[in-house]
Formats: sequence, structure tokens, C-alpha cells
Amino acid sequence: MTHPTLQTLIATTTTLIACLNQETASVALQNWAAMTDALEAKRDAIHGFEAAWAETTGAAGFDQAQIARTLRTLWDQLDRAVTQNRDGLARAITTQDAVIATVLHALDEDSSLTTYGTPQNKPIRPVALTTRA
Repeated sequence: MTHPTLQTLIATTTTLIACLNQETASVALQNWAAMTDALEAKRDAIHGFEAAWAETTGAAGFDQAQIARTLRTLWDQLDRAVTQNRDGLARAITTQDAVIATVLHALDEDSSLTTYGTPQNKPIRPVALTTRA
């Protein structure tokens, strides 16, 4: 039978993996509302995992090697989920930066549309406000 603290660690790790995968999917779909809605669940999953890890590693009779052997499959899944989540969020940030730069460039004063240094009414260059990461 599995030790209760190890069972808790398995459960919290599984929950964290699910939260990370859900956020990664939301980012890939650019579903910002779903990502925002899931933020609290992700925070809770991280805190739950951290608490279970501290409790499990502090429990008498457990060593790191035993925990690693027992949770190897979950560790691999967690590592993949963390990597994919980080990469997806990095792409979203890069995309956001590109959109902001495009908007700022479109709104920048164009000196060719001034007369003797006086700003004139000028057309604003069209800007694509949606893009894919």
C-alpha cells in the first residue's frame, strides 16, 4: 500500500499537470478568457503540489530515490507539461510584443506628412490586430 503522503503527492502532481495542460491549450487557442478563469486553479495546484512535496520529503522513511522511482512517470509528464506551458506562454508574450510594436509603429508620426514641421491630418496605416503565435 502506498504511504498517504505519497498518495497526496501523486494526486497533487496529477492536478498540476492537468492545470498546466489546460492553460497551454487555452494559450494555443488564444482563449484568454479561459486562461484567466483557470488562473486560480493553477495557483491552487502549485501550492498543493508544493505542500505535498514538502510533506512527502519530510516524512520519516522516505528518501529521494524512493520517491523518484515511484513517481518517475508523473515526473516525465510534469516536465513535459511545464516545458510546453513555458514555451506557449513565451510565444504568447512574443506575439503580444509584436502586436504592440505594430500598433505603436502605425501610430508613430510620419514626418513626410507634415508641412514645415506642422503635423497634418494623416491617414493611419492599417494595422492587423490579430496574429497567431
